[in-house]
Amino acid sequence: MPQRIMQKKYNVLYPLTGGDMGGSHVALQLLFRHLTNKFNPVLLLDHHGKFADTLKQNKEDFFVEPLLKSTHGKFSFYEKLKKNIATQLALRKFLKKHTIDLIHVSDSPLPLFFLAAGFINKVPVIWHHHNHLSGSRLEKLMAFFSKKNIFVSSYLKNLCPSLNGPVIYNPIACRNPHQKNSKQHPQERLSIGFVGNLYYRKRPFVLLQALSILKTEGINFNAAFYGDEREISFQELKGKIEDYNLKSYVTIYKFIPNQDNIFSKLDLVVCPAIKEPFGRVLIEAMNYKVLVIASNTGGHKEIIQDNVTGLFFEPDSPKDLANKIKKIIEDSELRSSIVEQAYKKVSSYNIDNHVKKMEDYYLSVLPPCT
Repeated sequence: MPQRIMQKKYNVLYPLTGGDMGGSHVALQLLFRHLTNKFNPVLLLDHHGKFADTLKQNKEDFFVEPLLKSTHGKFSFYEKLKKNIATQLALRKFLKKHTIDLIHVSDSPLPLFFLAAGFINKVPVIWHHHNHLSGSRLEKLMAFFSKKNIFVSSYLKNLCPSLNGPVIYNPIACRNPHQKNSKQHPQERLSIGFVGNLYYRKRPFVLLQALSILKTEGINFNAAFYGDEREISFQELKGKIEDYNLKSYVTIYKFIPNQDNIFSKLDLVVCPAIKEPFGRVLIEAMNYKVLVIASNTGGHKEIIQDNVTGLFFEPDSPKDLANKIKKIIEDSELRSSIVEQAYKKVSSYNIDNHVKKMEDYYLSVLPPCT
């Protein structure tokens, strides 16, 4: 009887920041949950926090290496050197203990540690680009070590001409076509949502200005902002809401992991961000049959076909945004058509396609089984 050859199972390390819960975390969480039995995901966080709590709630195993976090901050050259050496020694021990075959890293500032660790320990590293590069000397150094890359959009890849690698769009868990959004038709008050952490680049104040225009013109609406404080505090956001006399129209919520609790309450999601690397919120809303309006910039242009799967407005133009919102209020036929076409498009972002592309790329990077 011929001997059965057992297929090697590769251990893939996913280093992530533990305190945040952004789009890259959601995308990678979907990925490592759906990997085939060729791969075993190993999660390593820099500290406990929101993402770590989410993993605990889902009973997903992970490790924490505090040294990754300890290097953040201002230190003298020698202090930083000492901390980085200690971190590399800890990573060397971790890679060996868990027999890591491949490192898949995305969150800044973690790529520096793991590109170096991969180089030193001869473990292949894939740098998954979810955000813009700053052009700093540090990132130029990281780019030197980065031989294998993945980009979340063609827009982002075109900004990194010196780096090679495929474009693989972020995935989504497509909803059953028989599942319905509980808000199929706008009620008397249009429910408008902003979903995203509070960075200036996300342009939440552009939406507030547009809402102020709608209020002046007698449009009946309510709006909800879902996200956590980042560059913009809740206090600053509340101040702007008061400046535009929108206190009775706008409600602020901290980030809610359960998407049902966000999109099931909305008629419209607005994404005013500029230079958005991808635009995950757009496909999440489309997946719930919620109409989307976005700035005509960045990765948005790879997701939306204007007047077919969503509407574009001119970046940083509250007046144009207000006009587009009025357009979908007045044209119910266009609104229904856009929602249905957008929902059909979502299937191209399904997790099975994503996993297939990722695993194929992993295998092209890994040395052949011996």
